Amino acid sequence: MPPKKKYDEMLRVDIQQARFNTNEPLPSYRQLAKQYVCSIATVKRMVDTLQNEGVVVTVPGKGTFLTAGQVVPRRPKNNIIGIITVHNQWQTYFSNYRTEWLDRGWIFAVYDAFEDQQEPHLERLFLRRAQSEGFCSIIMVPTPFSSQNTTLFRKLRQEGIKIAHIAPDLADLPQESFFLLDHVAGGQLAVKAACERGYEYGIFTDISLPTAFKHLMHQGLVQQSEISGLKLLPALNISYWGEDAREGETEERRQCKLTKVAGYLDIIRSLPQRTVLFCAQSDLADICCQVLSANGIIPGRDIGVIALDCNTPGPRAVTTISYDIAAQVHAALEYATDHSISPLKAVQQYFPPAFTDYNTL
Repeated sequence: MPPKKKYDEMLRVDIQQARFNTNEPLPSYRQLAKQYVCSIATVKRMVDTLQNEGVVVTVPGKGTFLTAGQVVPRRPKNNIIGIITVHNQWQTYFSNYRTEWLDRGWIFAVYDAFEDQQEPHLERLFLRRAQSEGFCSIIMVPTPFSSQNTTLFRKLRQEGIKIAHIAPDLADLPQESFFLLDHVAGGQLAVKAACERGYEYGIFTDISLPTAFKHLMHQGLVQQSEISGLKLLPALNISYWGEDAREGETEERRQCKLTKVAGYLDIIRSLPQRTVLFCAQSDLADICCQVLSANGIIPGRDIGVIALDCNTPGPRAVTTISYDIAAQVHAALEYATDHSISPLKAVQQYFPPAFTDYNTL
């Protein structure tokens, strides 16, 4: 008798070789058991495995169908867009589009994972609600950590719910639909701008929270530095978030950040001349500029400062790499509400960076 995985491969090969009619359900479990000379339990496991891979979908009372890149929904979908976010500027962009999509007949259902610190169990409760209420789609907004509910997300896609990522994940997303800011290109653009202004050294100034978008930024810095000849120094890891980021931005917390960044002044003073600080986030770049200026180190003259991710609202006083987030969010919403696109089709789009000089480079 063939091993269990062999049965899966036999059925998969038969599907790939078009031995089943794509317009009709697969033969019954009993018929498949007879065809492959195995038990009905083995057939059920075979079908479950292929369903998890998105190859087939089982519709209660109707049978098991080949997806062929399309989904046979298990239940009708409602015009509801689920949005998983954290308390950040993306909510502002979605709020700006709320009226437009409400006029189109769509409702936003927002789950803010910020207060829950992305507790996987509480995220699952929202996903189960999306499942039971027949959400049409779910948009994943940037969050500090990768979701722990990937299996459930895969199941939702198989049931006809589109999943759109608008932030990179620590894992690869080759089969997922995403609308991402091109942080690799952003890192490359920052190095080009620094070299054009005569900088010879660069240092990636980061905070201690590891996220995928910062990994991509650093990847772009490294790639372009090798081409342009900029010497990258070991990264400077600045920790300034404090104990509880959920408190929000208060004057007390801002003063605390200024004090913590000031603790790195001796390190910054020891850097070679013609060095640029590549700050992972714009608020870190702002604080660095304030601390440096207050201590007689003029950004743009004595040292360069550039923000690689200028996405927080409000005026800026630091040279930045920025992106058209409004266009990114709009594209994700158009995808989420387009009934002609299958949840199993990977729609992928990158949004390019832009450089804005505020004389700190």
